[in-house]
Amino acid sequence: MSICFKYSNDKEDAVEIINDGFLKIFREIYNYKPLSADIAFGFTSWLRRIMINTAIDHYRKNKNNAVFKDLNEEHTNVTVGEEKDMLANISYNELIKIVQELSPAYRIVFNLYAIEGMTHKEVGKQLNITEGTSKSNFAKARAFLQNKLLQKSTKKEINAW
Repeated sequence: MSICFKYSNDKEDAVEIINDGFLKIFREIYNYKPLSADIAFGFTSWLRRIMINTAIDHYRKNKNNAVFKDLNEEHTNVTVGEEKDMLANISYNELIKIVQELSPAYRIVFNLYAIEGMTHKEVGKQLNITEGTSKSNFAKARAFLQNKLLQKSTKKEINAW
C-alpha cells in the first residue's frame, strides 16, 4: 500500500493500483524465478517492481483525465540545511499528503527519480517523455515541495509561540 500510495492521488487510487498489481502477480506468479539465494528479498523486489510498473500504467491510462495544478507560484529558494530542518519536523503521513498535492506528471517523475533512484534518462524512457521533460518536472516538483514544507514549517513555528 505504501508504494502505491506514493504514486496515487488518494486512497481509492492506491487501492485500485494494488488490486491491479496483485492481479498481475497472481497471473504471473508461475513465471517468478528467484535471482539470488535470498528468496524472500528477491520476491519482495519482484513484487515492488510490479507495483511500481502498475502505478506507472495507471498514470498513463489516466493522464488525459488528470487535473493539473498550477505550480507557477512564487517558490522560495531553500538551502539543503533548511530542507533537513523542515523534514525533521514533519511526519511521514504529512509528507505523503504534500507529495500527493503534486500534479500526476510531477508526482510520478519525483517518485521515480527521488525515491526509486532512476536516472532522468530511465524515467524518460519509462514514461515516454524526454530526459529534459523529466528534469524539468522534477525541478518544478522539488520547488513546489520545498515551498509547501517551508509553509508548513513556518506554521508550526507560529503555532508553537
